[in-house]
Amino acid sequence: MTYMKKGFLFLFLGFLLCFSSCKGFANKNISNNPNILIVYDSRYGATKLTSEWIAEGIKENVKVLYVGDFKDKDLEGVDFLLIGSPIFKGEIVTANMANFIKGKKERLSNIPVGLFTVCGTYLVWGDEYLKNFENLVKNNIPNANIKFKKAFGGRIIPEKLNDSDKEKMDEYWRSRGVDKIKKEDFMDKEVCVRFGREVKEMLIASLNKEK
Repeated sequence: MTYMKKGFLFLFLGFLLCFSSCKGFANKNISNNPNILIVYDSRYGATKLTSEWIAEGIKENVKVLYVGDFKDKDLEGVDFLLIGSPIFKGEIVTANMANFIKGKKERLSNIPVGLFTVCGTYLVWGDEYLKNFENLVKNNIPNANIKFKKAFGGRIIPEKLNDSDKEKMDEYWRSRGVDKIKKEDFMDKEVCVRFGREVKEMLIASLNKEK
């Protein structure tokens, strides 16, 4: 074999080795630094703040987005989607979030998701609301790949409610056996940040297992 042929052979083998290494390195980056998108709706800011705290726990490669600002391009390159909704007056999710799930069902069927709710009564009805949220997703996206679910404490500050919402909440509380709405705050930053860390760790483990 001539020196020229040997040179081409070594060059070709070097290219294959580099391509293989780069491909493996890229896969390693994806599985150890997954791109996570948090899409939320919020009426009075509790779910927005919860989403930001969760993102603090995830730390890197995470984006927090209000559902009303979502565009289809926001899902490009996303490895995992967290969907968060407040629970207001016992509703499963807000109308905006329900429309998001129904309107984007084809796009959402191709990506693993996690669900979380934020509610002042999460200790009593949190699991029930989560189950209803999960059923809503599965009814619209039969092959939905739901990885995680979590109910977070919310807050109820009567003086911040508009007149219409206050009237609805008073009626709701009376239906639950309470005379009128009362101020409550169950938000916990530490719990949210820890959940963010756990989501990232479990997601990395899951992606590595699938490799």
